[in-house]
Amino acid sequence: MKPSLLRRKKERGQSTVEYILLVTAVIAVAIVFLRPNGEGVLYNTVNKTFHDAASEVNTLSDRLKASHPAG
Repeated sequence: MKPSLLRRKKERGQSTVEYILLVTAVIAVAIVFLRPNGEGVLYNTVNKTFHDAASEVNTLSDRLKASHPAG
């Protein structure tokens, strides 16, 4: 094999390892912040956002029902 081809294969393998390490780090950070037992910062933030959005939808739905009498 030519040295340049060998070098490219080696670099490609190195890139693959780097991507795997990067994905592993992202997953580890997500697990730490998303702790599903309710203690994770990100989990609480996402949960609050969903709750606030659902409350707003219910409020707007109630207003819409009140503004149009059943007919």
